[in-house]
Amino acid sequence: MTVERYAFTDCAATTAAGVTLRIPAGVHHFERRSLVFRVRLGGRELDLTLAEWERLLDAGCVGPVVAAADPPGTGETHPG
Repeated sequence: MTVERYAFTDCAATTAAGVTLRIPAGVHHFERRSLVFRVRLGGRELDLTLAEWERLLDAGCVGPVVAAADPPGTGETHPG
Protein backbone atom coordinates (compact mmCIF):
# COMPACT_ATOMS: atom_id res chain seq x y z
CA MET A 1 0.00 0.00 0.00
CA THR A 2 1.38 3.34 -1.04
CA VAL A 3 0.65 6.53 0.85
CA GLU A 4 0.40 9.60 -1.36
CA ARG A 5 -0.65 13.19 -0.85
CA TYR A 6 -3.41 14.91 -2.80
CA ALA A 7 -4.71 18.47 -2.79
CA PHE A 8 -8.42 18.70 -1.99
CA THR A 9 -10.83 21.58 -2.40
CA ASP A 10 -13.58 21.97 0.20
CA CYS A 11 -16.10 19.31 -0.89
CA ALA A 12 -18.75 16.90 0.31
CA ALA A 13 -18.06 13.17 0.10
CA THR A 14 -19.86 9.98 1.05
CA THR A 15 -17.84 7.38 2.93
CA ALA A 16 -17.92 3.66 2.18
CA ALA A 17 -20.23 3.35 5.22
CA GLY A 18 -22.73 5.75 3.60
CA VAL A 19 -22.01 8.76 5.82
CA THR A 20 -21.94 12.15 4.07
CA LEU A 21 -19.26 14.53 5.34
CA ARG A 22 -17.17 17.49 4.33
CA ILE A 23 -13.52 17.18 3.37
CA PRO A 24 -11.81 20.51 4.11
CA ALA A 25 -9.55 22.14 1.55
CA GLY A 26 -5.90 21.27 1.93
CA VAL A 27 -3.35 18.56 1.29
CA HIS A 28 -4.32 15.22 2.81
CA HIS A 29 -2.66 11.80 2.90
CA PHE A 30 -4.28 9.18 0.73
CA GLU A 31 -3.81 5.41 0.75
CA ARG A 32 -5.23 2.92 -1.72
CA ARG A 33 -6.42 -0.18 0.13
CA SER A 34 -7.78 -3.36 -1.44
CA LEU A 35 -11.43 -2.23 -1.62
CA VAL A 36 -11.40 1.41 -0.53
CA PHE A 37 -9.43 4.64 -0.74
CA ARG A 38 -8.46 5.91 2.72
CA VAL A 39 -8.07 9.66 3.27
CA ARG A 40 -6.42 10.91 6.47
CA LEU A 41 -7.86 14.11 7.90
CA GLY A 42 -5.83 14.96 10.95
CA GLY A 43 -6.57 12.14 13.40
CA ARG A 44 -9.47 10.72 11.39
CA GLU A 45 -9.37 8.22 8.55
CA LEU A 46 -12.18 8.14 5.98
CA ASP A 47 -12.75 5.21 3.65
CA LEU A 48 -14.13 6.11 0.21
CA THR A 49 -15.34 3.70 -2.46
CA LEU A 50 -13.76 3.67 -5.91
CA ALA A 51 -16.94 5.22 -7.34
CA GLU A 52 -16.84 8.08 -4.80
CA TRP A 53 -13.11 8.67 -5.42
CA GLU A 54 -13.74 8.87 -9.17
CA ARG A 55 -16.67 11.24 -8.60
CA LEU A 56 -14.40 13.56 -6.57
CA LEU A 57 -11.74 13.44 -9.29
CA ASP A 58 -14.28 14.15 -12.05
CA ALA A 59 -15.77 17.03 -10.05
CA GLY A 60 -12.33 18.64 -9.64
CA CYS A 61 -12.35 18.21 -5.85
CA VAL A 62 -9.03 16.33 -5.86
CA GLY A 63 -5.81 17.00 -7.70
CA PRO A 64 -2.09 16.35 -7.51
CA VAL A 65 0.07 18.26 -5.06
CA VAL A 66 2.09 20.82 -7.00
CA ALA A 67 5.59 21.43 -5.64
CA ALA A 68 6.84 25.00 -5.84
CA ALA A 69 10.58 25.33 -6.34
CA ASP A 70 12.66 27.68 -4.22
CA PRO A 71 14.68 30.40 -5.93
CA PRO A 72 17.57 29.09 -8.05
CA GLY A 73 20.52 27.79 -6.09
CA THR A 74 18.71 26.47 -3.00
CA GLY A 75 17.85 23.03 -4.39
CA GLU A 76 14.79 22.67 -2.16
CA THR A 77 11.14 22.16 -2.99
CA HIS A 78 8.07 22.82 -0.88
CA PRO A 79 4.43 21.82 -1.33
CA GLY A 80 2.59 24.63 -3.06
